[in-house]
Amino acid sequence: MRLAYGDTVRVCGLLAVLLIHVCGFGRRPPLDEDTVGWWVCNVLSSLSQWAVPVFVMLSGALLLNPDRVETPLAFARKRFFRVGVPLLFWCYFYLSWSNPNGMTPTSWSFLRQGRPYYHLYFLFIVAGLYLLTPPLRALIRFLGDRERWWLGALALTVAAATVFWRSKAEDRTAWTLFVPYIGYYLLGFSLKRRTGDPLTPLLGLLGWILGAAYVTFGEWAGAANVQPKDQFNYVINGHFSPAVILESLGVFVCLREWVRREPKNITLLAQLSMGIYLLHPFLLEELARSGISNRWHGPAIGVPVTVTLLLGLSTLSVYLIQRAPFAKVLIGG
Repeated sequence: MRLAYGDTVRVCGLLAVLLIHVCGFGRRPPLDEDTVGWWVCNVLSSLSQWAVPVFVMLSGALLLNPDRVETPLAFARKRFFRVGVPLLFWCYFYLSWSNPNGMTPTSWSFLRQGRPYYHLYFLFIVAGLYLLTPPLRALIRFLGDRERWWLGALALTVAAATVFWRSKAEDRTAWTLFVPYIGYYLLGFSLKRRTGDPLTPLLGLLGWILGAAYVTFGEWAGAANVQPKDQFNYVINGHFSPAVILESLGVFVCLREWVRREPKNITLLAQLSMGIYLLHPFLLEELARSGISNRWHGPAIGVPVTVTLLLGLSTLSVYLIQRAPFAKVLIGG
């Protein structure tokens, strides 16, 4: 199944991920040392927090169609090569690269949490949702539109409440990472059809702006040493904070309503998006070692330069990897 706006969502989501990682907490300048630079990174990162939820919603829009004729075994076999093989390879790659002297207790802890490297949690989420897709399709087949909406909204509300009360990273495991995202997955299917109402994308845009504004000023409050830090961050900018939920639904609706035709270059880049996502943290670290980061001549210059170089190098690398025999499967091709 193909959606008229699907490739645009992938590419926009990919750019949002790159912005988040380039402007992230560990990379942005301290607030008390470079106030302007900190705010540049903060605003750009806050505007991009919707990336992973919207990726999940797009997957739901594409995969939960109950009219698809496909046995659970055939679905699982196809998705294993799409996600399972890259998951195994890149876990090994990043664990080996980040632990040249062997695994440490901290490394094992991150692996148990589904975070062998900071971006790989997404593969654990997708793998879990894929396993749940056949029974969800069967359930959706017997539900009306209103019931589907209620089910998705209820699942997302429960996830948000759970994260609010139990938000520490050590509470999560690789086996359960996908569970809170079921609501996004279901709502992606419910939201996939255009309404044609000119007011709808404006409401979506308003949701994105309001959600991003809340995250922006929440991050500022966090920089002023609000405690406990771990819980505060997840409540403000986590995928299940009210602000990020509002951002994510708003961006998905905007792209769904506004994108009518997709240029060929968008489609080509979308085909490389999984590989770029998997490879880019390695290249980001290498760029930082060579002096290219968000602090290069200040974030106003450093952020766009770093994102542009990162996207270009990642795209070229993934394109070349795809052309190597048997290597395409390693990047979800």
